[in-house]
Amino acid sequence: MNQKPFQNAEREFLLLKGQLATNRITRAQFDTALEKLNVRDEFGRAWRMEPESGAWQIQQNDAWLAADPKSPPPAPAKDNAVPMNMVPIFAGGAILLFCACVIGAFALLNKAGLFVNQVSLFPTATTTFSASLATSIPFKTDTSFATSEATNTSSAGTPSPIMPRPSVTAMMTPTLQNNAATPTSFFDVVPTILAPTSVAVKPGVYVSNLRLNPRAPKRGELVTFFVTFLNSTGKAQNSKWFVEIWEANSNKKNAYGQADALKNEIPSGTNERATGSSWKVAGGGPCIPFRARVVYQDSESRRIPYKQPNGAELWKSFQVCP
Repeated sequence: MNQKPFQNAEREFLLLKGQLATNRITRAQFDTALEKLNVRDEFGRAWRMEPESGAWQIQQNDAWLAADPKSPPPAPAKDNAVPMNMVPIFAGGAILLFCACVIGAFALLNKAGLFVNQVSLFPTATTTFSASLATSIPFKTDTSFATSEATNTSSAGTPSPIMPRPSVTAMMTPTLQNNAATPTSFFDVVPTILAPTSVAVKPGVYVSNLRLNPRAPKRGELVTFFVTFLNSTGKAQNSKWFVEIWEANSNKKNAYGQADALKNEIPSGTNERATGSSWKVAGGGPCIPFRARVVYQDSESRRIPYKQPNGAELWKSFQVCP
């Protein structure tokens, strides 16, 4: 796979990160420029870089998953099944070959003066072909043979009893005998069906990432949280969502604080939404470790956490220092 577009995007990403770190561009300008660095490879797959680490992600079913563009793409599976439109040709050819073999065998048997009651082909196959001759082969008496033999008498002058020799006229009537338990033909061809490689996400709203700006906030500094939503319902959803902040090393039953959403609407697909810059840790003191999660409030005012596509709850750990 061509690596040049990915290498160019990585160089631009490092430049953007440097400009963001030195406050030469805003976070919004950084996000806009980063989106322009998305790459679509020669296989039609969409790639993007994770905003914080720069790690590559590939889009699968409206979700962004970690992947390495340097790894080779999976080779398409080869379908070795015989096309169904070729089955009648194979079946017809096999039947013609079968008939030719049976006719040749009966010609040899007739020439040798032998009689075979039944000829079976493929005795172990589920479907067999047999030539039923008991009811379809007429017999005739060779009277000329009997007359000529009758002229030869024994020494006592008594004619010897002569049995007429049967003359076999073969009339082949192929019959198809099916096994009632498994009615499958010897010529049946089962096509190979490839199973899908991707797993679809159930319709719903999920979270796949949670980040904050600044990444290492200090006391008295306002913090903005950015949530990556995955909306697989096919339409926009409105929900009163916000970010809860909990003290990491505390057994308190209530959250330390929360950051409310700027917009309650969650568009379809994968999108990032921000909270207001209203949460901070005021006053002096030591570093405090926190954990944050994304929740929404239902019609009964209950706070319900969003889940990731894999069903796990997403927590973001950080700390606020002097």
